[in-house]
Amino acid sequence: MGLLVAIEGIDGSGKGTQAGLLRERAEREGLRVATFSFPRYGANLFADACGRYLNGEWAGAPPEFAALLYAGDRLAARDELEEAVRASDVVVLDRYVASNLAHQGANAEPERREQVVSWIADVEFGVYRLPRPQLTVLLELPVERAREQVRRKAPRDYTQLAEDVLESADDHLAAAAEVYASLARSDPSWTRVDAARPPDEVAADVWRLVEERR
Repeated sequence: MGLLVAIEGIDGSGKGTQAGLLRERAEREGLRVATFSFPRYGANLFADACGRYLNGEWAGAPPEFAALLYAGDRLAARDELEEAVRASDVVVLDRYVASNLAHQGANAEPERREQVVSWIADVEFGVYRLPRPQLTVLLELPVERAREQVRRKAPRDYTQLAEDVLESADDHLAAAAEVYASLARSDPSWTRVDAARPPDEVAADVWRLVEERR
């Protein structure tokens, strides 16, 4: 059974870069590697609906509504993901369930945040029976630095906006960072990594964490 590794962090923290570098390093070491990037735009109706949501449709919808779109995308990928875990040494996830917890938790009223986060986890890991990562790497980057990184991103297929509706909201990114930090404190399978360094230094730390758990 392969090691399931989730790369998490607020928008602009370098998740895609680190997921790619982890795959490259694992392949150089002769390991069988599979990667998934969520949402899987173009792969199913749920993922495409996530793109519509990020483009500003359904403004004002409760966080549970958006959470079900993201969770549905992963449910559609569950069989493929489980097969990858069986057939690979390492499975790398660029965003996973924790992204839903952090971003939709951040969208909830503060007094409902804990309840919403717990509800989403129950849907994804309980009702949908998605596999839990053995390692979640939280890339931590100050919100302002993350916003700068977002502005430098190349155009993306799912949006015509320079920043989608979540990336453009400073308050949202700060709240999501708080939820991520809370999740990291409460789960021993999480490790926090300083992402405000050159990508190769971050990648070396991520690889060390993977080696420790294999």
